[in-house]
Amino acid sequence: MKEITAHGDYIRCVLVHSTLPYVLSCSDDLSIKLWDWENNWKEINVYDDHEHYIMDMSLNPKDTNTFASASLDKTIKIWHISTSKANSHYSLIGH
Repeated sequence: MKEITAHGDYIRCVLVHSTLPYVLSCSDDLSIKLWDWENNWKEINVYDDHEHYIMDMSLNPKDTNTFASASLDKTIKIWHISTSKANSHYSLIGH
């Protein structure tokens, strides 16, 4: 069993990648983190473009290199696994 300190506040969602050895976690600390479980749970990337708690995430079933996150900042943001900023062309604002 492996235990890691992942976030500085409550973790709202944990998402296991469907094809890669990755786990995504999102938190009330306004960040999403990507972990590689085959590499001793190494932190691969941090996504930090939300302005309020991040409540949920979902992988894109047609492109598993992208995922969406939903936040109490009234946005849904689309991310690419390899970049740390959300794709501003595909952010949904006003929810």
